Amino acid sequence: MLVDSAAGGGHYGLMNDILKIGGLFVLGFVAGALVMNVISNRLVADDSDATSEEVKYNTNSENGDTAGVPVTAGSVSVKIDDQDAGDAVFVKSVTIPENGWIVIHEVVDGHVSNALGAARFDAGAHTNASVPLLRSTIAGGTYVVVLYADNGNRTFELNADLPLVDESGNALIQEFAAL
Repeated sequence: MLVDSAAGGGHYGLMNDILKIGGLFVLGFVAGALVMNVISNRLVADDSDATSEEVKYNTNSENGDTAGVPVTAGSVSVKIDDQDAGDAVFVKSVTIPENGWIVIHEVVDGHVSNALGAARFDAGAHTNASVPLLRSTIAGGTYVVVLYADNGNRTFELNADLPLVDESGNALIQEFAAL
């Protein structure tokens, strides 16, 4: 006896097609999630679950105000002014002895906290450097610029790229305020 596929066997063919389409959808979703994970790891890492470190300010003025006062150690220096809140930070000048990162952190309860954005620069002197942020600064907030050495992969990794330090081993940190 012959079975007409349109009459009885078509039901199983339709189920097979639905399962194939569903499988392809799940496979596409997983592939997309993996791609997004790789892309997000190339952006600034979120250190929200990392422990905060004590802020060691390099203060070069008598009243403790560091904005606009350059922080210098050997061939490393950074100068930033207080600036309007926004989705980018502008560093007036920076000199770094090796390829590295300018990273903007927020200060919470007197401690360096989350990294908001990072920009990579080659060794040397740079003026009017712009650092795009993943989360905007807020008027009245306190922030710091921290210089990090690139570990060679040209991707900022908060837990792998190390802060540049002065002769005493202190990270070079320059504070500024968002207006």
